[in-house]
Amino acid sequence: MSISTSLDFELYQSYTAKWNEFLLASGLSSSQLENSRRLFTNESLSNHQPETCKLEVYALVGGVPFPDPLLAYILAIQSQIKNILKHTLHYLVEPHNLGLEFCVFKWPNDIISMHEVNTIAIALSKCVFPSFFLRSGGIQVHTDGCIILRGFENGALSSIRSHLSRLPITYPFKQSQWAHIPLGRILEHITDNQYQQIVELCSNTQLDPGIQLTIDHAHFVHEKQWYMVQHSKILKLDLK
Repeated sequence: MSISTSLDFELYQSYTAKWNEFLLASGLSSSQLENSRRLFTNESLSNHQPETCKLEVYALVGGVPFPDPLLAYILAIQSQIKNILKHTLHYLVEPHNLGLEFCVFKWPNDIISMHEVNTIAIALSKCVFPSFFLRSGGIQVHTDGCIILRGFENGALSSIRSHLSRLPITYPFKQSQWAHIPLGRILEHITDNQYQQIVELCSNTQLDPGIQLTIDHAHFVHEKQWYMVQHSKILKLDLK
């Protein structure tokens, strides 16, 4: 994948630093793996059928769902991941729940009032943001088992986040600086052979041309279960 701008290069460096942690560790971290497992109910983990926990998050996201070409690309990758992991405990995000996080207005442990939610919705309805291209840049796995599709967008998303942070609305300090799409999580340790296959798969996807699409809308959502398993859409924001 070619790096076309300095902003792309900064994002590439940030992705690569996290990817290198996985390479240097030669696998998953036990302590960080526990952090991933906390996103799922204990009973579902015991039954080997991971089910995400309930939560309360308000966020602005793209996708949910994405256009068919990107979904087909992601499904093909998820299928390869399944073939590698086989019976190793893992969770892959359902296609219709895949999203690109613009920003989060409320994290699970935060408190927010309905007045604040309404204020955010009104403020968003008055925003005019440009559409932008999102280019995939391969997948990577982290030491906590998180699997993501790397995205690059020439700074448009950063500009939107910067604008939102200046509005008189609830806007937590903790925000993602990436343009990635979460694909799922590995939830238990993998074998050396699986590790090698995952590294090969990730490396190959990072070298391929990937896919490009236009992000022309976003949704203000109330997420009620991790990975959008349960959510409601409060407002659709068209990007011009």
